[in-house]
Amino acid sequence: MTVQIMIVEDDLELRDQYRTLIQGRNTLSLAAETDSVDEALRILQSIEIDAMILDLELPGGSGILLLEEMQKLQIPKPFIAVVTNVVSKAVYQTIRMLGADYICAKGERGFSLNVPISIIEISAPYQKKTGVTIVNQDEISRQTRIDIYKRRIEDELLRLGFSSKLKGTVYCQKAILYIITSDKENLSATKDIYPYVAKECRTNVKNVERSIRAVIEKVWKEQDIRKLKELYPYDCNTETGRPTNTDFLYGIAKKINRQ
Repeated sequence: MTVQIMIVEDDLELRDQYRTLIQGRNTLSLAAETDSVDEALRILQSIEIDAMILDLELPGGSGILLLEEMQKLQIPKPFIAVVTNVVSKAVYQTIRMLGADYICAKGERGFSLNVPISIIEISAPYQKKTGVTIVNQDEISRQTRIDIYKRRIEDELLRLGFSSKLKGTVYCQKAILYIITSDKENLSATKDIYPYVAKECRTNVKNVERSIRAVIEKVWKEQDIRKLKELYPYDCNTETGRPTNTDFLYGIAKKINRQ
């Protein structure tokens, strides 16, 4: 199913960024956007909305007022992801009681607009099918974060032209996820990353290194170089014209962490 999303946000720049992120997901669609509580209520009564991204600070009203008014509507409840600058347990408790399914503080460590988008992508279809909310907390669980990162890594490699059928692509996915989620800093490809992937995939270190190198070479040989430079805005080896294994893995991990 395609999740129909409404954005309720007064910052036009953030709305543009949300729009871009939503357009990059095959399972999501932007159904409406507004900065008005009254207009949001009219939209909710006129079209089916599966999920909502809601800012608490709105001109001429507030996200809390919208949540209160939504309680009076005879409509299927959308999945509600609140994104706010407010950091208050009392406020969080109130908006949970009013139906917020997920609360994301803009100032929290690791915050990016991709987080509420990914939470909606994972959770909204399940809630629509079962009526049960699976995310009802201030912080994302480790497993949910891992699921989000997995999906973002897969999407990023697919855009670059990596085939999901190749072993090298699978090894890249696992290596990038390991870089992003590991508690260790300055991971070594030969001492840390390749052995980890080899163990996960039941193979050997040489096969991991060779397969990753081969799939990078394949992509840089077959794909349009202008597209690659746009999607991979980092330095490449001056001799080969493509990134080394380590540079590529860290480059994609860096890009995803900034989304």
